[in-house]
Amino acid sequence: MKDFTKILSDKKIIIFLAVCAIGILLVILGNVFAGSNSDNISKSETLPVDEYVSGLEERLRETVSFIDGAGSTKVFITLDSSYETVYANNSSINENADSIKSAKTTEKRLAYTQGLSGEESAVVVKQICPKICGVLIVCEGGSDKYVQNEIVNSVSTAFNIAKNKIYVTGGRI
Repeated sequence: MKDFTKILSDKKIIIFLAVCAIGILLVILGNVFAGSNSDNISKSETLPVDEYVSGLEERLRETVSFIDGAGSTKVFITLDSSYETVYANNSSINENADSIKSAKTTEKRLAYTQGLSGEESAVVVKQICPKICGVLIVCEGGSDKYVQNEIVNSVSTAFNIAKNKIYVTGGRI
């Protein structure tokens, strides 16, 4: 018993044991939290398209209303497409050296991941947001050519779309 007490009195050993205990605790907690989220990692979480457009319209409406002379504003945005999902794939190249013309074939297959529940899902590399194809803005000051120009330039810059895809008009809101 004296030897054990003597070992525990050495500060270096106590620090070493504390660091080991903390390390083990971190590994355990890391596995617990990683396990609870692993099913959600492969599943893409995107807003439905109508919610995506509504959010864009609201943000644009609020921004345009801050432009001098614009006043109350209504915004309508149209999209060219829906979300585009890009999946990871596994590629393999087969070369046939026996033939006169060296034949190469490429085979692509989707890459899959398996969650804790055993469910397989394709690996998503990225999701591309829908492209905006047109913007209509009705605002109190929209009849003024200066205000129209400011709004068109702002929207064109914000969404990186051509100015001819943006229409601004005056109206009562």
